[in-house]
Amino acid sequence: MKIEIASFGGGLYKQALTLRNFVLLKPWNLVFTPEQLEEEKNQVHFVAVEEGEVVGVVVLKEIDDKTVKMRQLAVKEKDRGQGIGSELIAFFEEYALEHGYTQIELHARERAVRFYTQLDYERVGDVFKEVTLNHYKMIKNLD
Repeated sequence: MKIEIASFGGGLYKQALTLRNFVLLKPWNLVFTPEQLEEEKNQVHFVAVEEGEVVGVVVLKEIDDKTVKMRQLAVKEKDRGQGIGSELIAFFEEYALEHGYTQIELHARERAVRFYTQLDYERVGDVFKEVTLNHYKMIKNLD
């Protein structure tokens, strides 16, 4: 498996978008809006690729010059439990550090909080609804 940055609009990006749609939106009858997709032009798309196929994805969105948001982590169902999500996050964190960011924030679905906690993310604040599901804000300081 190889982790790389997918160019917005390119083939790997399109595969990643399909994966995100299938894992994160379709089960709840949600769809990407044109506005959401337009915003992604300025975000960094990391993909885990195996034999030319995207098996995992995570998106980096800059909040300010020191903080980035981790968005839309998804791994193909058949490839879960193999450490792909953890490897994507490690790559994401290294990229963030190399680009001068010192904090990562994310909105974790309730069932994913334990996964992120194991990677040293801390839950902050109370539960909130996002895309109809309970989420928690989580942060990790990189410095």
